[in-house]
Amino acid sequence: MDFWTKVALGPARKKQCRSCGRLVSVPWLQSSLHLLATGFIALAICLVAIAVVDSSGWLSLALPLGGLVGGIAIELWLYYRFVPLVARV
Repeated sequence: MDFWTKVALGPARKKQCRSCGRLVSVPWLQSSLHLLATGFIALAICLVAIAVVDSSGWLSLALPLGGLVGGIAIELWLYYRFVPLVARV
């Protein structure tokens, strides 16, 4: 399953696997924890960026936004890599 298909796949959504032909989904708990962590990782990176930057220039806006995008990108990769697919009926 490619990256964007698995990232868009939630516990309530089923998708047919190309390898085995069965309907697959992701587990409720693991996917929910990763979605919750998305907010915390992005927020933490953003807050660190704000603390490091002087609040007078354009960098005070660009660095937190970059931290937010970077945090979300990291969490999407973690979701793709570590949330397993489970067969659904």
